[in-house]
Amino acid sequence: MVMLPAAQVFRKDPQEVGALPDGEALSGQTNGSEIKTVTQHQALLRQVFRTRNFWTILLIWLVMAFSSVFIMTHIVPHAIDIGFSQVESTTILSFGGIAMIAGRFFAGVSVKKIAVVSSLIQFAAILSLMWVKEL
Repeated sequence: MVMLPAAQVFRKDPQEVGALPDGEALSGQTNGSEIKTVTQHQALLRQVFRTRNFWTILLIWLVMAFSSVFIMTHIVPHAIDIGFSQVESTTILSFGGIAMIAGRFFAGVSVKKIAVVSSLIQFAAILSLMWVKEL
């Protein structure tokens, strides 16, 4: 209820603050002549829906989102069923959420710092630890 009215206060067009669409400031001129020379590639939505890359990325994101939401939805009832108290079960959910946020942050940082292939190998190695009984 607060977000919709608050969104009306924000400036929607970067030209209103004298910036280009990518957030960089205009060099010297603010009369709009430089802004008109900026071109943007605008693909039609139908063209995007016809590409294989779009559907591949969409499928990957849907699988990741489904698996995350499915696990997080059922973790508290499962923990209660195996003997944890309700407070302990919600604590598990909280730590899981914090770990997911931290993991996404560090995954993004590591992909930028090191090659994509080696970071995927590292993530696969970390995920394989789920099946390890003892270290």
